[in-house]
Amino acid sequence: MSEVLRLANALAEQMLGSQVMGRALPPHQLTALVRAARFLSDNNVSWPPLVQEVVRVATEKIEAARKA
Repeated sequence: MSEVLRLANALAEQMLGSQVMGRALPPHQLTALVRAARFLSDNNVSWPPLVQEVVRVATEKIEAARKA
């Protein structure tokens, strides 16, 4: 489980860097992060704060795009 946490956090860090640089998030990265987050939830493991933040921001962007 610690490896899943480490990898999810590393992916979230990479994705945050992309967001800061104004680059679009590759869909496969978002899919991988969401799958990791679901796996953690299914195993009653809290998401790292950075994973929470990246998922929150991505969700807000998706919802805003749907409304536009």
